[in-house]
Amino acid sequence: MSSDVILRGPLGELAKRLSPEDRLLAEEVYAAAISLWSAAIAHTVTIHTWSSRPVTVWTAFSTVADRPAAARESVASAMNAEEDFPYLDIRKGVTTASEFRRAIGRGSEAGPPARTLLVGNPFRPLRSGWKILEDLDLALRPTWDGPESFPSRPRGSPPSIGVLWDVPGDSWTSGLRSLSEGLFSRLLPFKASSSGRLRPTQQKEWTGPLVEANAWATAKPRKITVDGAAGRKLDEARVGEDSIRGVLAGDRARAFGGRLGEHTLRVAAVLAASEEATVVRSEVMEAAWTLVRRSVTDTVTLIQDLHGPVEAALAELDSAIYAIEHAVHAPRLSAPAREQIPNGAPDEPVSRNTSVVQSLERDSRVVRWVKQLYGHACQMCGTVLTLPKSRHSQGAHIQA
Repeated sequence: MSSDVILRGPLGELAKRLSPEDRLLAEEVYAAAISLWSAAIAHTVTIHTWSSRPVTVWTAFSTVADRPAAARESVASAMNAEEDFPYLDIRKGVTTASEFRRAIGRGSEAGPPARTLLVGNPFRPLRSGWKILEDLDLALRPTWDGPESFPSRPRGSPPSIGVLWDVPGDSWTSGLRSLSEGLFSRLLPFKASSSGRLRPTQQKEWTGPLVEANAWATAKPRKITVDGAAGRKLDEARVGEDSIRGVLAGDRARAFGGRLGEHTLRVAAVLAASEEATVVRSEVMEAAWTLVRRSVTDTVTLIQDLHGPVEAALAELDSAIYAIEHAVHAPRLSAPAREQIPNGAPDEPVSRNTSVVQSLERDSRVVRWVKQLYGHACQMCGTVLTLPKSRHSQGAHIQA
């Protein structure tokens, strides 16, 4: 399977238009745009599966050179974020918990609700090298987790915090050691190009669809759910976390590997919202995985891990995710439903009872066919029950 990132929807189109003829740079712009836009819509858009959590996607770009990856940071100005995404307060160079609290306060002054995007470099130069201060690390982590981390917040809703960091190579190398496992696992790291400038273009030519999507996303609360086939792909990503963690070196890297499913879900939710959809479909989940996959390979490079075992584990996970067929809608079963069943559908012997007349009991082919078409997902809530070696579902009437 190709390791290229699928550039999808308005955010993908934006990345292609902004980037020169360089696939890698387009993928980086795409990741940065997703991160920025997720912060802009975070107060009204949430993910609802077995629990509710924020839609924010946190990214950290690092260059090999000892200077920031300017192209990523310029995405905010290229997207005209301050004008097109109201109430999003972009704050650069926040390196302490007190600066962080002031940043949230300034976001609130612009009008409720506060939406703050942290950009720049979070590490401070100290005698022992570049570091992230422990109080900032502790303050940031709960904001990624969402409302359940703020049960007694006095001013109502918790702040919506986005992270779009650009970190020079020297501060990333030494600062990485100061990141807690918890904070590192909440980031999607990317190895950024050290060169490349964004294309000048007519802004409204490509921002229009995204501005419209932003208006849709923020007009009222939106709850993003997942359909059956997308849920099965997400299941595979979550199951595959163990194999990825097993071949990553170091506690931080292994902690990051344990959140691959959650990262994939968040990226998928942001992409769905950019298309003004409240349900993540199979192809959207697939596109989200390609971006998370890119982050895994970049993380391996940034922490100087061994590529071979990681690539093998990713290839196995790719096969599992891409083997799942996209969801399709089953036709409504009427009296002659058996005539609609494909010839290749699973079959079992039909039981017969003999009394005055001979009658057919339930044909198991119908049941199996319907379950297969819907991916064993509940058609009311979209839940998929996963057992150790299979998925389980039962056919039942909503009405008699």
